[in-house]
Amino acid sequence: MPLNQYNQIIHSAYNQIKKGNIKAIEEILKIVQQKYALTEFMLGKLNEEDFHNITEAIKWYKLASAHGHLEAHKRYLRLIKKRHIIHTIDVRV
Repeated sequence: MPLNQYNQIIHSAYNQIKKGNIKAIEEILKIVQQKYALTEFMLGKLNEEDFHNITEAIKWYKLASAHGHLEAHKRYLRLIKKRHIIHTIDVRV
């Protein structure tokens, strides 16, 4: 499948998920199985911004980063740093 077709499917599914259509996740997961970095990034973004699941966001950003997605790498590092700071504060309290 051409890259632009993947992009269309991913963005469409992303918008559907944000609107509450969870079935669209199936389309994204099909593409993720092929290790497509943009899909992994979008799953990280959904988990971080919409579901507030930082553990899952870190997992998806890390995968996307490993597949060459620069923004995923930046977000992964930011979340890891944030988690480390919070953990350090919790330990000291």
